[in-house]
Amino acid sequence: AVTGLALLAFLGAGQTHIGGDYQPNVQQGLEFLLRSQSNQTGSLAGDASPYVAMYCHGIATLALSEALIMTDDVQLRRALQRAVNYTIQCQHPVTGGWRYQPGGLGDTSQFGWQLMALVSAQSAGISIPDTTWHGAQRWVQRVELGSAGGLACYTPDRPVASPSMTAETLFCRPFLP
Repeated sequence: AVTGLALLAFLGAGQTHIGGDYQPNVQQGLEFLLRSQSNQTGSLAGDASPYVAMYCHGIATLALSEALIMTDDVQLRRALQRAVNYTIQCQHPVTGGWRYQPGGLGDTSQFGWQLMALVSAQSAGISIPDTTWHGAQRWVQRVELGSAGGLACYTPDRPVASPSMTAETLFCRPFLP
């Protein structure tokens, strides 16, 4: 996750692994992410502990997709496709959320990272199934609170609105169908 966040800062400043003053740094960061990707699942979590693995995966996927948008590097496309496939497989089939473990019921904090990664991946040309977007819409509906649905909670079993989860949900809504 930290490598992904650092890469996002470099990429946001216009630096890539192909060019820029920090090209070697970006190259090393991307190589680290690619080495961390599971050959079996496509997860980019590396050896992260169970309660941070999906966060790591989401942030790393977002960084890969932003790098792909900027460079159209074929090697990144293959890795990103595998990472996106893993993200899609990890979404809960009923709630539409993501949690700490693949297939977990979901929480809004985790949801935001996975959704941002998918939105970016789609911008990079990776196809995201409609069922994934509809599942994400179901999650937002599950955590909406307030008379107009403008507030949001962390999980539906704890229906207490929080400023951070409300902000995250409001940020995510425009990306959903």
